[in-house]
Amino acid sequence: MVDFTRGNVNAADYLDGIRGTSVLSAIPALELIAGARNEREGADLDVLISAYEQTPPNEEIARRAYALMMTFARAHGLHPHDRGAEVGRAELLSGAFAG
Repeated sequence: MVDFTRGNVNAADYLDGIRGTSVLSAIPALELIAGARNEREGADLDVLISAYEQTPPNEEIARRAYALMMTFARAHGLHPHDRGAEVGRAELLSGAFAG
C-alpha cells in the first residue's frame, strides 16, 4: 500500500488483484496511517485502506503476525515498525501465509 501511494505500478496491479478477496487487519491500517510521510500520503492511504474490509485483531491474526516476524525478523533483521516489515503486512493482507 505504501508503494502504491509512491507510484509503484506493480503495487497497484497487486492491490487491484486482491481487492474484494482480502481483508485488512486494523493494526496494519493504523501503522500505515502512522507511517505516512505527510498529509497527502496519509490522505492517499486513507482512501486506499477504506477500499478494503477491515477486521479487528483476533487470535489468528496475532499468531500469523508473530510467525511472520519470527520468520523474517531473524533472516532480515526486521522489527515490527521497519519499512521492510511491510512484507509481512502484505502477507497478512493477502492471506497468503497459511500459518
